[in-house]
Amino acid sequence: MCALRVLREADEQILEKDLQNAMEADLHVLEAGLEKVDSEVRIGTGRIDTLAIDAAGRPTFIEYKRPGTFDHNALIQLMDYVSWFLRDPAHFAVLRELIAAKIKDQKIRDEIRLILVVADVSERVKNACFVINCPVVIFTYSLSKLEGSDLVVVPKEVLNTSEVDSIPNSPPPPVEEMVPTEFDKVWGELEAYLRSMPSVEVYNTRIDIRASSRKVFARVIFQRRYVILRLLLDRGKINDPRLTFDRREDSNFANVRIGPSDTIDDQIKKWISLSRDYADAGGSYFAPPQ
Repeated sequence: MCALRVLREADEQILEKDLQNAMEADLHVLEAGLEKVDSEVRIGTGRIDTLAIDAAGRPTFIEYKRPGTFDHNALIQLMDYVSWFLRDPAHFAVLRELIAAKIKDQKIRDEIRLILVVADVSERVKNACFVINCPVVIFTYSLSKLEGSDLVVVPKEVLNTSEVDSIPNSPPPPVEEMVPTEFDKVWGELEAYLRSMPSVEVYNTRIDIRASSRKVFARVIFQRRYVILRLLLDRGKINDPRLTFDRREDSNFANVRIGPSDTIDDQIKKWISLSRDYADAGGSYFAPPQ
């Protein structure tokens, strides 16, 4: 059993730049597959703190705010950033070029995401995020103090609008455009198994491919080197090194990485079946309170 260590709550305040530097050192603490492109990116309407790209190839704007500085005005500022790119294709082309210059061989999708790292956020602002025409994730954070003077930033996801199924404003691309050539074989095996399951519908959105029975129980996201299979599973009953559950402790989403030369073996098929059964029985993204 690992040792349990209790950290003291810190009474210090940190600068936004300190917070930015801490997060940029390892963006995976916010989200698996998130990769930094550049810092302090100036655009026509302001400056993006961190430009990143996520596992699905979507440009991701990350903004940081100190206590008391994130309100509806800050949200409008971020909406203005996104609008600047969406209103003019030439602006988005520049964004593509910037990402391509920093990260080679990356397929870049046309959807922008926002990640906000803030000390606190009101319910009104969180509710407003659901009507923004791009996915929004909000993390709050707390500060703890180690022995001596070191501070630890502890982020916690409090909102993720991308987990809400919605009808996109534009039709998704054909499935074949979403599947890189090197994944044709493994996707063929995975698709065949999903479609063989009774009462299961397989369809794609602009960012992923989904399988649904009574509700969505599987998502497929193509990265450069892996297929990420996201399954809805009972976090408290499954423990396998091939499964990586989301960092958020009340999340029941587990990720399976599948390489282009891998096969959809019996264990993966079993997890897919368990995911469908768990979702159909009323299981949700959030784990029930213990």
